Amino acid sequence: MRYESTGGEVSGLTFEQALFTLYASDGGLLMPESVPQLKKLELETLARLSYLKLCIRIARYFIDPAEIATDELSVVLTEAYKTLDLNLQSPRIHQLADSVSVLEMFHAPTLCFKDYAMCFTTALMNHFLKKRQAKCVSLVATSGDTGGSAIRAVESLGSSSRLGLVVLLPVGRVSAYQRVAMTTSQCDRVRVASVTMDSDQLDDVIRTATLQRQRRTADGDQCDGTLLCTQNSANWGRVLFQIPAYFYAYFSATRCIGQQVQFFVPTGGCGNLTAACLARAMGLPIATCAANNQNAAAHQLISEGRFLPRPSVCTTSVAMDIANPYNIPRLLSLLAGSRSRAAELSRRFDSKQPVELTEQERAKLANLGVSSFVATDADCQATVVKAHSELGYLACPHTACALLPALEPSSTDADKVADSTGANSGANLAPPRVVFATAHPAKFADLYRARGLPTAPAEPAAEALERLSRLPERCLSWESDSIDDCVAKLHGLIDHLLAQSLSA
Repeated sequence: MRYESTGGEVSGLTFEQALFTLYASDGGLLMPESVPQLKKLELETLARLSYLKLCIRIARYFIDPAEIATDELSVVLTEAYKTLDLNLQSPRIHQLADSVSVLEMFHAPTLCFKDYAMCFTTALMNHFLKKRQAKCVSLVATSGDTGGSAIRAVESLGSSSRLGLVVLLPVGRVSAYQRVAMTTSQCDRVRVASVTMDSDQLDDVIRTATLQRQRRTADGDQCDGTLLCTQNSANWGRVLFQIPAYFYAYFSATRCIGQQVQFFVPTGGCGNLTAACLARAMGLPIATCAANNQNAAAHQLISEGRFLPRPSVCTTSVAMDIANPYNIPRLLSLLAGSRSRAAELSRRFDSKQPVELTEQERAKLANLGVSSFVATDADCQATVVKAHSELGYLACPHTACALLPALEPSSTDADKVADSTGANSGANLAPPRVVFATAHPAKFADLYRARGLPTAPAEPAAEALERLSRLPERCLSWESDSIDDCVAKLHGLIDHLLAQSLSA
């Protein structure tokens, strides 16, 4: 298995190289050069595995054994999973209605789904760093949950790790819990900066700084052996380790391998959506409805076959307030008929030019079983109230965006996608539907109270918030709307981290 860039000029990379490549030298993100194809017999074998064993097996498809032996891979991932304090249990599935279940991926240390893929990705980064005796700085721009999850994963590595972390968070665009989960870290290898920008702009800061440092290294101006990477879903490892969730939930939703299952996925940066598309491409019979908030980036691409860059808007579902999802080029690469076409689409997206899909590319998108839905902020809040009052279920604002179409399937294109595949032809019953629940509702108690929405019981987020609030905050404040200014500050912060905490 080798990896190539969506930019079209870089290919043949190993998994280890992909893991430590934030952006390739051509500016693209990395994808596997080929997608493993699983037959029904293999799916039946996977159906008998626990979540952890599924993660190990699926990782094996994408990582050459020459890079890490199966026994060693199993040890690294098992030890990583133990850091989630779940007693090696699999994610919970809550049966909400007759044919609707909820995959609750938020029963984890920072109360969000990202902890699962984050622990595996970070553990493998640490494994390879130890092998090569190298040091690395991870750059993370967060729209809410990623920052806290990345910090927790880095802290779990212990003091001997040579992985440092810089987190940029947007001022006024995260909940109280999300903020203190980042700003109270006492880890010497972590730096946090609060910036007066939205998450799309923060992504631009990190992209610009990364490509500048790569050019310095290529020019011989900087060659200290330091690697730059990320724990955002720009990192291929994050996408890889989100794939098993779809297999696990599929096998839980149906005992008939081959029956189609519809997933409803809260969609922001499109990393989770990319994982769903890859699971489908591997042979898992699923359809996926990308549930957007008012930023509607994925919806525009899926429903209209085009993408137009625009500023993000603030909503209750703060972690999805992303108008220019950096994983879009990965989705486009699955649709393009050639590397050159994929590179063309990627360049247009990266340079903030309009992207238009051809009819053939739109047909490929349909063949991947992808549909979309947009929930306004009013829709989201009404769904929170309805699910709580009628079903006794309290959802986070992001999950609510996906609950709405899942509870009213006729209002989406997901059924049409299911019918077009032929998987459910002749069936009288609707296919099983799974809502991907991304975060614990208690994380957003401050937002819910301000809007008069129902709130979760005091545990566990309220207790954690109280505990974190007693800790001193360690957070820089960058008041600037200039990308260049923030890039310069980020370079300084990286250098300071290297000199003070990763110098050994």
